[in-house]
Amino acid sequence: MYLIFDNAKDRATEALYINQNFRRQVLRRDGETYKMKHTEYPFDDDNDQNDASCAYKYRKFSLGTGADGKPIELVVRTEHDGVMVRVNGEVQTLTIKAFNEWDSTQSNGVDWRSKLDGQKGAVLATELKNNGCKLVKWTVQAHVILGTQQLRPMEFAQNITLNFDNCWGILRVIIDNLMKRKPGKYLLMKDPHAPIVRLYGLPDGTFDSDDEGRSEDDN
Repeated sequence: MYLIFDNAKDRATEALYINQNFRRQVLRRDGETYKMKHTEYPFDDDNDQNDASCAYKYRKFSLGTGADGKPIELVVRTEHDGVMVRVNGEVQTLTIKAFNEWDSTQSNGVDWRSKLDGQKGAVLATELKNNGCKLVKWTVQAHVILGTQQLRPMEFAQNITLNFDNCWGILRVIIDNLMKRKPGKYLLMKDPHAPIVRLYGLPDGTFDSDDEGRSEDDN
C-alpha cells in the first residue's frame, strides 16, 4: 500500500516522524546510557526525564556590544542525539538527521534508487537545492552529520559554501532588530520560496498549549 502526501503539512509530518524513528533505530538500546555532566532535566513538566529522546547542553556566546554599549550574550539550548567513542577513547557527541525521498518528478529531484549507491553527491546536491535552509540549520546545529556517510560540519559547510561568519552576522542583525522593539512574543519565519525571513509581532497568548487557548482558537 502506498500513501500519497500531496500537501506540505503531510510531507513535513512525514519528515518529522522519519527523523524521530531513524534516530531510535541507529542508537544502541542494549547498553548503559551515557551520562552528561549535569543531569538535570530542563523542562518543568510531568514527563520522566529518563524518557527524553535526546540530551541537552547549554552554551553561551558573546556577540559584542549593542548600540547602548552593553554586552550582548546569547544563551542557547543545544541537542545531542547520541555519542560515539573513538579509537582513542574520545567521546564524540552526535546529531542524527535523515533525508527522506519524495516523488522526484514533482520536486525537480533525482531518483534515489538509481543514484544513491553510485552518486551520493547528486542526491545531496538536489537536497541542497530544494532544502538549503534545512541543511544549513542542521550544519550549524551538529557536531557530526551521520547518514549513509559521515561528514564533519566544517567540511560539509565548505561543500555547501556556508560561511559561519555570515551566520553570526545575520543572527546579530536579527538580535539588534529585536532589541529595538517592545517586549513581547515574535515569530521569525523563513519564506519557503525566497531567501527572505519575516518577523511578525504576535498577540499575548498566541501558541499557548493550554485547553483554554485551544478552545479560543477554535472559536
